[in-house]
Parts: sequence; structure tokens; C-alpha cells
Amino acid sequence: MRDWHTSIMATVDAVARFTGQSPIVSASALSSHDRYTAAALWRHSPKTRTFEGHECDILAISLRGNATLEQLENGRSVWRGPAPGSIVLLQAGDPTDWHLDGQFEMLHVYLSEQVSKAPGIRNSFRRPFRDPVLVQLARSISLALTDSGGSAR
Repeated sequence: MRDWHTSIMATVDAVARFTGQSPIVSASALSSHDRYTAAALWRHSPKTRTFEGHECDILAISLRGNATLEQLENGRSVWRGPAPGSIVLLQAGDPTDWHLDGQFEMLHVYLSEQVSKAPGIRNSFRRPFRDPVLVQLARSISLALTDSGGSAR
């Protein structure tokens, strides 16, 4: 297993390949518990593509835009909904197929192995979901990141 920083960098590279661009802004820091944490704000545009190559779990929260997300399995739709307010847990090493029909911004929070392996996390969030509290928290994080230019700690 690679170290946490290397896994996050590989994951950011995977997202950059998927989006075709760099993050709007990103930040990382060592927490008080010596655990590496990171987040990035991404802009997505219309496409149908497989997201793969990420080495850490991502809590992805769609914040704003005018788009519909569609998760595909074997070419068939298994979930479809408006992008703003949608949340998905993208599990490390688990490719997923997506159809995006518009532009939107999404905050990615890169989860440590300790968090992502907590009981019930991985099986509870196989499909996108909505949670207004998490979305409001993500909007606050996004604002802090953009206001600080990514130097928020």
C-alpha cells in the first residue's frame, strides 16, 4: 500500500483525467491527530465516461450548477438526479460509469483509510444520496477554500 500523500496525489490525477482539467482550488494539511486530510473543488462538464484510477475513497458533494448526474452499470441507468445537492461515496479502486449532461461544481473530500473502513460506510453508500446538512457543510468548506486560495487549514 502506498503512503497517504501519494494515494491522494494519484486520486487527484485520476479526477483531473476524468474532468480534463485541474481543480479550481485544493488544500491539504496534517490534522492534530497526524492524519493527512485533503479536499478539492472541481468543475465538471458534460460527458459519459468511466471514473477510475483513484486510490483513496472520495466523498463527492455536488454544490452548484445546472446538470443531471446519471450512474450507469453495464450501460443501464441505476441512479439519476439533479447534480446540486447530490452526494456520492466513490470507493477506491472501484470504477464507476457516469453520464453528466451539464456543468456543475463538486467538492471532493479525500477520506482516510480509517474513516472509509468504518463499519457500514462502504455498503451504506453504494448509490448517490442527498443530505442537506452535508451539502451546507460542503458549501462552507468550498467558500473557505476559495476565499483562502487553498491555504485553509
